[in-house]
Amino acid sequence: METLLNATNMVNSEKHELHDQARQLIKLIRQLEAALDDAKAEQDFEREDDNLRVTYPLLQCLEHLRGKHQTISKLHRERFEQVKSMPP
Repeated sequence: METLLNATNMVNSEKHELHDQARQLIKLIRQLEAALDDAKAEQDFEREDDNLRVTYPLLQCLEHLRGKHQTISKLHRERFEQVKSMPP
């Protein structure tokens, strides 16, 4: 019984960790999007009306969010380089 309880606790712990990672990625994506679009900068980062939400299975959700984060990070980096190279 104790072994089963320990295994259940480990699975629960991993689930919570994955869920927290997904929420953190969503927060980062929203912040990067807001930095790219001034209109979004005025909006609340914690809104739930867009397509960014934690879904199950968590591993597929994290894979999708990591891809979106990578894409938006690349756009953010490119925009930063454009602004940096502009004459004063």
